[in-house]
Amino acid sequence: MKIRIAIALIALTTIVDNTTRAQTHHHDHGAEHVDATPVQRPKMFLDKSSRIVWYQLNRLDNERLLLVERTTDDGKYAPVYTAILTRAGMSPQYREEALAGLIALNKSDAATELLSALETIDADDRQQQRTGRQLTKMLLGQPMLVLHAKVDALGTATESDNKMLRSAGHAGLIVAGDLEAAWQRASTTGPGKLDWLAAVSLLPKPEHRSQLRQTIVGLLDASQTVDVRRAAIRALISVA
Repeated sequence: MKIRIAIALIALTTIVDNTTRAQTHHHDHGAEHVDATPVQRPKMFLDKSSRIVWYQLNRLDNERLLLVERTTDDGKYAPVYTAILTRAGMSPQYREEALAGLIALNKSDAATELLSALETIDADDRQQQRTGRQLTKMLLGQPMLVLHAKVDALGTATESDNKMLRSAGHAGLIVAGDLEAAWQRASTTGPGKLDWLAAVSLLPKPEHRSQLRQTIVGLLDASQTVDVRRAAIRALISVA
């Protein structure tokens, strides 16, 4: 009798163990399934007011933002492209795609769209500063002749309330070959000189920076403000 009971208990234990393992396997498999579920495309209402559209876009992280539908055959998608172009942490390939989309939608050009994007950058936010430098790099990467055709817009940018845009404007004038215009706009005021000096580190090529050495050294003169002299020292570090 005792032997029969022992055999029954062993059999019952085996059944329970097998059931538990099966349930655990099923649970683990389900967890893997959940983890592997792709992020769903967000449902957006792009026909609403600009404020509502931007509210929706600003709630999305970068991964979900990139899943938002966008085409260049309807102006309602412009905010989506703008969000991608100006979003912190976005990879260059997506910024380039967004820039191309805005150019197509607005029937404009790269310099115009990038200057417009730079105007939205918060120059006091560290992440936004990084984004601004990336956008400026895209701007200054345009051919010299293209930038030369935009000297009026670049000059206007040097007078913006946004200091990131002002420096980008100065850098654009320098790359466009209009060094004199950039310096004339900067030399009349202390803040203008600071914007011009901040532009030096934005310049993409050593030859662009090295040609400014003499002017930068001149700003180390005791007649300049302490802020200007300090900015000149920082600018010299980036001069080849």
